[in-house]
Amino acid sequence: MVKIEFNERRNVVILTPDAILTVDDIQEISKTIDAHINQSDTIPNLVLCATHPPHWDSFKAVKEHFKLVRNHHRLIKKVAVVSDNFAMKALPYLMDHFVQAKVRHFSGSRMQAAIDWAEAAEDHPGGFDLVEDLPDDVIGLKARGIITSQDYTGQLIPLIEARLQKHDQLKLLMIFDDEFDSCSEGAAWDDMRFGFSHIGDFSKIAVVSDKDWIRHSMKLFGPLIRSNVHIFDVADLAGARSWITS
Repeated sequence: MVKIEFNERRNVVILTPDAILTVDDIQEISKTIDAHINQSDTIPNLVLCATHPPHWDSFKAVKEHFKLVRNHHRLIKKVAVVSDNFAMKALPYLMDHFVQAKVRHFSGSRMQAAIDWAEAAEDHPGGFDLVEDLPDDVIGLKARGIITSQDYTGQLIPLIEARLQKHDQLKLLMIFDDEFDSCSEGAAWDDMRFGFSHIGDFSKIAVVSDKDWIRHSMKLFGPLIRSNVHIFDVADLAGARSWITS
């Protein structure tokens, strides 16, 4: 069974499947999308909200699902996947090879952000938000969504280079909480180049995150960085602020 909610004002279809998908479920999704396209001459984007990967009750349902994808993937521009399930987090990377739609993952607590992104005309996967109320030699950034190469070249690097005009060394506070999803391949490459080019410009680096892969990465590469690096839990953000400003 699948719950289908259509938000006409925002031109978004929200799909919430149960564990088992039937032929009727797939056909109902297709009818909902086709009816809206025929009536309004606009193509809705999708928000898929799933706590776990759905399964099909028969091979016929599988065929019907692939038929739905084949008939609509060139029309639908965006698919937001909302889930904390590990397998569902990987779905956008798999779908990117088979569908033309932009596919983005959002954590379960960011349903509204997923709807906002699906509704928006452009693709704004993420960025850095500046943390306020810090000394001028401390740069505090909160990552949200999917960080791309453009976020490094257009925001992070110019910000750091401008601060280095006023200070010999800086301190860096980086927050990766539930609003942060991932980094693009280009951003990962820029992150490595950024680290090598500014390896001596930071006296202290505080990383705030509960994400295991970030914490493991910092423990692995932290000893290679000249800066004093400390990892904090998200619940201890106040401790991170106190440490980085001391």
